[in-house]
Amino acid sequence: MRRTLTSIILLMLVSSALFAGRFRIGIDGGLSYSMISNVTRFDETTEGDHIGMELTVPVEYSILDWLSVNSGVRYIMKASSYLKTYTYVNSLGSTVTATVDKYVKMHHFIEFPLTLRYHIDMDRLKLFIGGGGYVGVRFLEVHSGYSYQTDGKYFNGASIIEFNAGDNLFDAGIIAEVGGSMEFGAGRAYTTVRYQYGLTSLATNQINAVHTYFDNLSLTAGFMFNIGGGGNEN
Repeated sequence: MRRTLTSIILLMLVSSALFAGRFRIGIDGGLSYSMISNVTRFDETTEGDHIGMELTVPVEYSILDWLSVNSGVRYIMKASSYLKTYTYVNSLGSTVTATVDKYVKMHHFIEFPLTLRYHIDMDRLKLFIGGGGYVGVRFLEVHSGYSYQTDGKYFNGASIIEFNAGDNLFDAGIIAEVGGSMEFGAGRAYTTVRYQYGLTSLATNQINAVHTYFDNLSLTAGFMFNIGGGGNEN
């Protein structure tokens, strides 16, 4: 019994020495510029890039003073502009182009990123570069603008679009990131520039599907709190 108790105490001491000051948790947010890519396009239909937003609760563990693992939970809105026109000849023989649909598609995701970061120590200022990947799920799609033929539903304003069997709700991609941080007593303030390369289409199991992919360039800022002390640890 005494040996078991001693072993437990030693294990707790070793774990405390290993993990104290090396864990951080925080919050950050910012803007995300969505770059859309379509494998196929319909005539007279144009989709363009658009600005979205994101909010993350990040978690970091420092393996070494210059190397850390970063994860967390991220909400991100990936958006694109949509324009569809209709060209016809009126009763006077003139060619007229009318706008049928003009709105912004806002796809809402919950993502789980995982990256490895290499840190460069410059006293209180620290720079980092990292890479990894993410998986996520699309849980909501909202169109804002006006449309006269979106799934047979007319709207002028904002409309929630119901998912169907042809929608792919799974999301995954690759991450590259660079940033910097400034040390304070309770943790660090930081900013990050991140590029996400999307690997999954918004469509699946559709005949003649318009496969849509998102790449995202984000600029975020936030604060990481030290857990268990060790404010000078990386």
